[in-house]
Amino acid sequence: MENPHATRCDEMTAQFATATAALPGLIPYDNPRPMHVRGEFDGVSLATFLQALHPHVALETWVARAEAHSLTLGGSRVTDFEVRVRAGNEVVHLERGVVEPVVATDLRFIYADDAVSVVEKPAPMPMHPSGRYNKHSMISLLNHVFLDRPHLPVHRLDADTTGLVIVAHSKVAARNLARQFEARTVRKTYLARVRGSVEFNYFQSRAPVSKRPSQEGRREVDVEGQRAWTEFRVRARETASTLLEVTPHSGRTNQIRIHLASEGIPIVGDDAYGAGASMKSGSSSLHLHAWRLGFEHPMTAAPMDVQARLPAWAGG
Repeated sequence: MENPHATRCDEMTAQFATATAALPGLIPYDNPRPMHVRGEFDGVSLATFLQALHPHVALETWVARAEAHSLTLGGSRVTDFEVRVRAGNEVVHLERGVVEPVVATDLRFIYADDAVSVVEKPAPMPMHPSGRYNKHSMISLLNHVFLDRPHLPVHRLDADTTGLVIVAHSKVAARNLARQFEARTVRKTYLARVRGSVEFNYFQSRAPVSKRPSQEGRREVDVEGQRAWTEFRVRARETASTLLEVTPHSGRTNQIRIHLASEGIPIVGDDAYGAGASMKSGSSSLHLHAWRLGFEHPMTAAPMDVQARLPAWAGG
């Protein structure tokens, strides 16, 4: 669609590039990581609570953190792991001297008004603060650069997936957009390059996706999992790969990657669902791109059809 706010988008893109030339998370800082005690953990020991919340972290690690004065319960230093926690308590792990990994910063505004923006997310860039990324998540960086408005995500892309993301600037707009995603009225089109030659011009997958990740952190096809549906159309065939246009009709975590891997044609550069190093194409980039989004403007109900640039691997 023609964007009447093109000048504003260009200015905001330039502002973001200038403000993130020096990433804020590269300066060491102390990062408090709060853990809220929910009702289901009321009355259990602190050790039980921590092991339930972080099953892959040994109790000895928490003990060492407490001895380093980096763990508090209700504002007081932890000295006893058998103490009972109560619903509403807050346990805080203070990470000292944090330096975050570098992320891509070539984010581009495709559409922007006072209610909603659509940005083209680069990779790698996680969307939300999590794990090793806090200041270097997309939402944190947007809030760091543009202080005059909130940035509320209503859907997500993986850190290694590029392409379009809708960001609301008010709770009213966010609720409206969230309802559209829940009702599956948002039209999403991705591009993916897969290894090998795909025989059929059209195919689909309805393989259900597991509700929870495995110990390795991956989802998988699971007959008792959540229903999922993805359609695939061939756009171009090359000697060793095929470019697909992808339409997901459900929004399961890693759905497109799982469906393609289960068909024996994993996405180029997919370390998590590919078949190891042989699935790489000489780079670490995931060849999956959120290319087009169709939705109703959350305030005016005007139809929106937003298209991202084509990545180099898709002919851009």
